[in-house]
Amino acid sequence: MIPCATDVDSLVGSLCDADPIGAALGQDWQRSYGRLRHGNEARATLVYEHPQAEPVLVEIEAGQARMQPMRADPALPTLGAALDRHPMAQVVRYRPGKRCTFAATRSDGRRAYFKTLADDRGSGIWDDARDLAAVAARGELDFTVAEPAAYDNETRTISHFALPGAPAWPVLFSAQGVPLAARIGTALGSLPASTLPCRLQFMATDQLRRSARYARQFARLLPELHAPIESFITLATQAHARHPDGAARPIHGAPHPQQWLLGTRVRLVDFDRVGSGPVELDAATFVAELDFESLDDGLRESLSATFLAAYAERVGGLDAARLDLYRAHKHFAKAFKTAAAIRSDRRERSAQILAGAVALAARWAA
Repeated sequence: MIPCATDVDSLVGSLCDADPIGAALGQDWQRSYGRLRHGNEARATLVYEHPQAEPVLVEIEAGQARMQPMRADPALPTLGAALDRHPMAQVVRYRPGKRCTFAATRSDGRRAYFKTLADDRGSGIWDDARDLAAVAARGELDFTVAEPAAYDNETRTISHFALPGAPAWPVLFSAQGVPLAARIGTALGSLPASTLPCRLQFMATDQLRRSARYARQFARLLPELHAPIESFITLATQAHARHPDGAARPIHGAPHPQQWLLGTRVRLVDFDRVGSGPVELDAATFVAELDFESLDDGLRESLSATFLAAYAERVGGLDAARLDLYRAHKHFAKAFKTAAAIRSDRRERSAQILAGAVALAARWAA
């Protein structure tokens, strides 16, 4: 157990400056994740990674930090068994209490990516992955998808064979990014036109429910923002009522720039949230991510406009109000996550992002 500060601001300050947890772990350990846990007490969940060791989970509560191996995460009881089946696994991304993605070479010699989940959603994701592969094989998509490998019900682990290709975002965020934004917009627009059967549906009511859940946690993290948080939920609810969703069509659910790979055809990964919904949801997800990248404003505007034009042409048009509303929800989620982040400017930055979300929702609520 490591002593820690007992008030939120002091805890965040110490973790941003000296970081006693990292110092206790030693050289080459780097914090890869850090979130405050919804309240005025100094409670946080952290993850530290090392180039030659599995990540470590750190829980801070009541002024004490408790460290344990990632595989001991109580919300991921099958993770240890999943990793034991692949002893040379390399952890790609671990999110405590939710999921762990790792890469490994299977017994047949093929490289694959594995995702162990905290719940039993994997069986449904596996069904979606096979349906998606079938649609791609029929030539209905203008992007490449990974070939599904297996679903292990015992360890709640789904796997896909590795999809070659360099990440698209370094090119997208450069001076050569505008043509790539057009390619991505056109490619993503082929999904709503496909015959993909969708198990799940994501509509305005689902988005409002998610934002309302964030709002409750957000207000506990920063009580001084209670009024604008409530204002956002009220305005968004009114605006969605005035501008109801169009037809539900197949969408990716999270096609942000980091999900794309380069190739002869662009490649799209991570279909955990695939379902049916308004096309504006996917469009808003992509451009909202651009809103928070460190880009020249002119480049950001060009990338957004080019992507939206290409996507809109392929899907038959976008509704401006719905696009703004789903973009507002993405900004609201960003404001909430910033409030929970281990960063010294979390209060000011969160308030700034929240104000932008409120303004977007207000535009269409009256």
